Amino acid sequence: MVSNLISENMTFRSNILLFGILVLMKVLFSGCNTTNHTISGSKMNVTALDIEVDKLGNYYLIDNENNIVKYNKNRKPVYSYSNNQFGNPAMIDVINPHKILVFYKQQQTLVFLDNTLSEISIISLNPNSFYSSAGMANDGNIWLFDSYYYKLVKIDMNGVLIDESFPVEEIGSAKIHDSKIVERENYVLIVDMDDNVFLYTNLGYFIRKIHLSGIVKPTVLNKKIYYFNRIKNTYSVYDLKYKEEDIIFEFDNIKPLLVLYENNRFYVLADNKVTVIPLRNELLH
Repeated sequence: MVSNLISENMTFRSNILLFGILVLMKVLFSGCNTTNHTISGSKMNVTALDIEVDKLGNYYLIDNENNIVKYNKNRKPVYSYSNNQFGNPAMIDVINPHKILVFYKQQQTLVFLDNTLSEISIISLNPNSFYSSAGMANDGNIWLFDSYYYKLVKIDMNGVLIDESFPVEEIGSAKIHDSKIVERENYVLIVDMDDNVFLYTNLGYFIRKIHLSGIVKPTVLNKKIYYFNRIKNTYSVYDLKYKEEDIIFEFDNIKPLLVLYENNRFYVLADNKVTVIPLRNELLH
C-alpha cells in the first residue's frame, strides 16, 4: 500500500531524509519496466474519465460512453458494464473486488457488481433527500453525503438507514459532487470541488476541514493523507498530526489526469493512456 512509500518513523522535520527518499524513488522509477496502452472503445473518441484499482491488481476505467471496463493484472480488458437506464456513473468503489459499488448520482441509485461486472443488486435511495457522494464503509455498509441536510449518513445493503452525523454548517456551502467517500483506518473523508477535505471519524463525527490545493484520489494511512496533486503534478502527503504537506514524487515528464498508488505500482492516466509502473522493490520498509 501507500505506506510503503515512506518509513513509519519519518517526520516532516527531516529534510535530509525526505531528500534521500526522493532520490531513491527517482532511481527506482527510471529503472523499472512500464506498460501502457490506449483506451479501447466502440468509437475513436472514447475518453477515460476515471480510474480505480483493486487489491488484486485489476483496474477499472469509466469512459465518456458511460462504460465501466475492467482490466486484469495483465492489462487486458476482461469485462465491461454499462446501464443506459442510469446513464453516467459518478464514481465506483472497488475496495471489495467481489462487490463493486457504482453510484449513479443523477438517478440516485446504487448498483453492486460482482467480479465479472454482473449486477448483484440495485438500491434506489431515499427520495426525500439528495445524495451527492457515496463510498464503501469498512464494515461493509455504505456511506452517503446528504446534500440537503449537510450530513454524512450510513445505510446497509438494503438501503436502510443505520447512522447519521450532525449537520455541519461549514459544509453548507461546499461543492461536494461526485467525490468518492473514503474510509480508511479510523477516518472518513470527502473532497469538495474547491479542494477542501472534510474529515470525520469512522463513527461519523466531524473533525475538521483541510484545504489541500490540487487534491485528487486521496487515501489515509498512518494518520497521513496521500494523494495526487494535479496542480503541482506530484504525489504528495499531508500529516494530520503536524499539519504539514510534503512531496513524495514528482512527475517530471508527463502531465497525468489521475494517479493512484496500489500494489507497489503507480497507475497513471495521461493522454488517454494508462501507464502501469511496477517498482523493482518496495521503497522502504
